Amino acid sequence: MELISVQPIAPPLFELPLARSRFGLPPAYEKAQAAFESAQHDYEAGKHAQAAPKFMAVADLLKAPREATTYSAAFAKMRATAYHDAAIAYGLSGRAVDGKKVLERASDLDSDNAALLRALAKGLK
Repeated sequence: MELISVQPIAPPLFELPLARSRFGLPPAYEKAQAAFESAQHDYEAGKHAQAAPKFMAVADLLKAPREATTYSAAFAKMRATAYHDAAIAYGLSGRAVDGKKVLERASDLDSDNAALLRALAKGLK
């Protein structure tokens, strides 16, 4: 019997929700969308170790404004999506330990998504 090495099928990523505000969005919003697309391309090309930190960079670009705005909730959802995708990419990259540390650190900085970040970190093995 011949053994064949098979790569695991990468799970699909979450899609980044869109934000809208009649008062306009900060310039970081467009940068975050471009960074998310770049991370998706890396992920789809099997470059999971490169994609993971890019997803975390997206979340950083979409950090919560100091005072609540019309897009605060949308940005929190967008960060959650980026965190989910980062966790998936870290898990597939073989760098789960690094991912766990990054997600745990982020949980201290993002109160809106702290519980999610702790759960994602806990799920990485």
